[in-house]
Amino acid sequence: MKLFDNLFSNRQNALNEKTKKLVYTANAFAVSLFVPTLDKFPILSEIDTKNWDFIITVASVFIASTRLSQLKLDNKQEECLMDLVARSLNEWDPDGIGAFNDCRICLKKNMIN
Repeated sequence: MKLFDNLFSNRQNALNEKTKKLVYTANAFAVSLFVPTLDKFPILSEIDTKNWDFIITVASVFIASTRLSQLKLDNKQEECLMDLVARSLNEWDPDGIGAFNDCRICLKKNMIN
């Protein structure tokens, strides 16, 4: 039984570590995505790159977090990971968690309609 406990513990630790890096990774993705996207859509030169970075980062974190349900975690594990996401977003940008919640609201509205 100890073997299974270690396997699940290692899996949870790996998920925690990935979750802690999620916002940083999403932000790096957003920053690196701008120039290639600008090459395809020159109109983007008119936007503030800080807005781009913010929106793409939050959207990426939101998409990644919605995939948690596919991992079939128990509620306690999922809540723990989502708490890590919320704390990371808040540390990165205090408006991040509000924007993340806006994504949730929009998703729910679209699922209902």
